[in-house]
Amino acid sequence: MVIIYILLGFLILVLVAIYIVLNSLLSQLQNSGSTINAYGEEYMQQRNLVERQSEALELIADNMEELKKDVKDMKDVADIFYKYKLPDIKDRKLLDRISIENEVFNHVSQKQ
Repeated sequence: MVIIYILLGFLILVLVAIYIVLNSLLSQLQNSGSTINAYGEEYMQQRNLVERQSEALELIADNMEELKKDVKDMKDVADIFYKYKLPDIKDRKLLDRISIENEVFNHVSQKQ
């Protein structure tokens, strides 16, 4: 009978040890699961960040085409100004003098 109690006690100790080992394995699995979830969340955040950056780069590329067109238009306008430049001070004085002389000539010719 004593042997049965000893075996029963030994069996209880073995079951308690198995329970402790299984419990520690379960807690490790839960911790690794949360680590996997954390990595998954971090991966999703990085993926979202990359997607937003790629959308921003696409917008920048579209805007670059518009900017190239705008710069070309500005260059065309600048070429027109260069070709048909505005008169400088000396030329403006000459044009003013010609205008005044034309007015004087028109008044004199009207009075005759």
